[in-house]
Amino acid sequence: SGVEPALATEGGDVCVQMYTSGTTGHPKGVQLTNDNLMALLPQVTSGRWVEWRAADVSLVVMPLFHVAGSVYALCGLFVGARNVMLREVVPQQVLDSVARSHVTKLLLVPAVILFLLQSPGIREAELASLEMIFYGASPIPVELLRSALQILKCGFAQIYGLTETTAGITMLGPE
Repeated sequence: SGVEPALATEGGDVCVQMYTSGTTGHPKGVQLTNDNLMALLPQVTSGRWVEWRAADVSLVVMPLFHVAGSVYALCGLFVGARNVMLREVVPQQVLDSVARSHVTKLLLVPAVILFLLQSPGIREAELASLEMIFYGASPIPVELLRSALQILKCGFAQIYGLTETTAGITMLGPE
């Protein structure tokens, strides 16, 4: 009938279940609550880590089945930013999307940063809108980070977290 259901929710209600093998290697479901997300999102978007604005354009390319991809996407939604989503990681599509949509924020893993830097048109790509690339999920070689800083010319922030902590719990900022 076009009427939205009025479902009561509580802070302790589970709103998403993510899967991880963590350090044990055995898959397990991690239940994240409304309170988990509402404790995290204001902290990571309010400038304590990096300032997010409604004017931001966030490119979501990491898998949504992973806590990093899904919570990163929620950061943009939380502040009213525009999220641009790609179905899969194709380096040229990432570069094209940054240029076409004037992307300001992007979350990548180091392997994808390497793939971008190896793309044939990387030095000619229009990437001036990029302000910040968040990275994590694995260590980044120092030389890769140096090359990325030189070529991509934006801030880089390393995020560390766990599925069990609703993603990021600490950040090494651009400075």
